[in-house]
Amino acid sequence: MVSLILACREEQKDQLIADLWERATLGIREEDLPGSECLLHAFFDREDPALAEAFATHRPEWRTHEDRDWVAMFQDAWEPMECGKRILLAPEWREDQVPPGRTRVTIHPGLGYGTGRHQSTRLSLEALEEQLAPGDTVLDLGCGAGILASAALRLGAGRVMACDIDPEAVTAASRNFASDGLEIPAFIGSARSIRSGAFDLVLANINAATISHLAADLRRIARRAVILAGFTDRDRQVLATRLGAAGLEIRREYAMQEWLCTVAAPGGEP
Repeated sequence: MVSLILACREEQKDQLIADLWERATLGIREEDLPGSECLLHAFFDREDPALAEAFATHRPEWRTHEDRDWVAMFQDAWEPMECGKRILLAPEWREDQVPPGRTRVTIHPGLGYGTGRHQSTRLSLEALEEQLAPGDTVLDLGCGAGILASAALRLGAGRVMACDIDPEAVTAASRNFASDGLEIPAFIGSARSIRSGAFDLVLANINAATISHLAADLRRIARRAVILAGFTDRDRQVLATRLGAAGLEIRREYAMQEWLCTVAAPGGEP
């Protein structure tokens, strides 16, 4: 058994983990470093020069390990994580008892993007459980693995849909929904393909540039509110200006380290 050690910044970690899962890693261990850097230890059966070349910008280093059941050790170490006041994020192989008052949301590492552990996902879930009203119609825009869509349905949404411009993400999200027994349609597309006023609540955990580009469409399709995440404090002012120009008024902000999540509602005409 060998591990490929990669160095990355905090904001790169989630995407890098997804890339490693897509390359069939057996498991990943995270190691925090001082400052905003961390190391990812991705386990494989054997060394592959092509892997190190693919991640050359992350200072790849191979390490050999003694024989043991590394996959089982990795899975045992991945503890369920409480998020907000009502959610328990748990990987698919864990069968821990769900604490009273919480709802289990299953995560599927290796399928699509995101493990649910990134700050922007956790902030989005916290905002979702506070902003969602029973029976709401919800769109998970840029759904990745579908964690936010799954949580919305588990928390009491009346109808949930998911979309992404990446066909592989939509395939993975659909597989996850089916595995969890959730009826959530997923399609390839963006906000431009949604009719006006189609959803009470729109979730978009993507990035500041894409949110700014889609601001007018977000206002158009959301009847009550949009929950926006995937950006840091340095993007806050520019994003607020773009949202305001599109007719979206910021009503609530959530923060975790440098990461932010914004709840905005349609206001006056843009």
